[in-house]
Amino acid sequence: MKETLTYSYFSTLTPKEVTLFGKYIRSPYFNEGIMLVKLYEQLKDIYEKDSASGRNISKEKIYQKIYPEENFNRTKFNQLCSEMTKHIENFIFLSEIENDKLSYYSKLLSSVDKREKFNLFNLIVKKIELIQRKELNTFSDYYELLTKIELIKHNSLSYRSPENDPKRFEKLNHYSDLFVLEHKLYIACAFVLERYLRPVEEKEDYSLINFLVEYVAKRYKFFKEHSKVIYLQSLFLKAIILKDDDNLDKFISEVFNLYDDLSFLEVNYLFEYGFVYLHSRSLRNFVYNQKAFYFLSEIEKRGLFKVHTKIDREKFITYCYVAINDRKVEWCLKFLENYRHTLYKESRKTTEIFIQGLCDFENHKYNDSLIGLLSIKKADSFIYCRLRVVIIMCSVELDELDRVASEIDNLKHYFRNNNLSKTNRFQLFVEYLSKYLKLIDREIYIKEVNEIINEINSYDQISYKYWLLEKFKDLLNR
Repeated sequence: MKETLTYSYFSTLTPKEVTLFGKYIRSPYFNEGIMLVKLYEQLKDIYEKDSASGRNISKEKIYQKIYPEENFNRTKFNQLCSEMTKHIENFIFLSEIENDKLSYYSKLLSSVDKREKFNLFNLIVKKIELIQRKELNTFSDYYELLTKIELIKHNSLSYRSPENDPKRFEKLNHYSDLFVLEHKLYIACAFVLERYLRPVEEKEDYSLINFLVEYVAKRYKFFKEHSKVIYLQSLFLKAIILKDDDNLDKFISEVFNLYDDLSFLEVNYLFEYGFVYLHSRSLRNFVYNQKAFYFLSEIEKRGLFKVHTKIDREKFITYCYVAINDRKVEWCLKFLENYRHTLYKESRKTTEIFIQGLCDFENHKYNDSLIGLLSIKKADSFIYCRLRVVIIMCSVELDELDRVASEIDNLKHYFRNNNLSKTNRFQLFVEYLSKYLKLIDREIYIKEVNEIINEINSYDQISYKYWLLEKFKDLLNR
């Protein structure tokens, strides 16, 4: 049954939505057929009991429970499933409309106007105008709604009056400008950040984006009052394009200063862009790791992650790396404890073991770290190299050099199969660790070791660079 389109739709519902859909399907307004209610009960049973175990229930068995006196009729069952699919689609649509005040009110206003109920139309207009900006997802949603109201007023019989036209045009112009500008800057932020994250920096023509940024900069006071997101977007763009730390610091501080005036979606979008940029720069300059952790910890303190139902595993691990790199291991462990439920079930256990292993390594619990990390039997491309590197470091600390040699071979094999660049940070780690292993059993030449230390320092990105430097410095102090 799980392979059917009907269950595919049903499985997208949250547990709360499954309960609400039960009320929907039992409502005579939407459905008068008892068989659909029976099918709902079977889908709910699969959702609650069998999704976790991976067990599947055949269509024939479900059919028998719905129609106990009949033999399996594929056509009849498919028709019932098709009808159920339409109801699930309708339920999802109604849920979205109910949660989307922008669509809800604009459609309501248009419908009432068509029915020529002018008094009711005026009441709804007043109600809409009282909506607080934060009730909508973004500033652009707010100004889009106001633009639609003015357009509906313009086309409405009850609002057609020559004396109102000039003011209405001014409002339309004002609202639509803000709506469009925010969307332009949103696209600009994504474009500039994507260009910055490319492995090889390319010369780009940012003249149009610079024009928009300067336009906003000359009107900071206005935008800070009327569209705080536009103001913050322009600060972020200046920070990237000009590589201007003053604007970067101002962007971070202003996100927190204006936090209470922003919606969840706006804060989340600004945080994601800001954090990705800071983390990327931290790989070249550790100072930015401190800024990234500050941004992350302050956002967490204000409760952003409590609103998330799910956090992508790669983001989760990156947050923990930034904390660990800033020597905030306890913060990392607390973050794992508080938000492990936001990880997807299929990757949760592996992610928990991996992060715990990172923290154990930092706390010098090398044996605990090694036992945990070696229990991870399947590692995808995102954590494979990271996992092997920490296993190698634990093995070095525990003087298990046979395992070190074996793990280095595993990594070299992985590098060859995946055509990784020789300057990849994991390749560089293996290269300099191999030099270290050759030096530990022979006479140390200070000049040679210092040259290697200088080489390591010359690279912006080497996995666990600080640990490698410590190992070579230990050789000098032997």
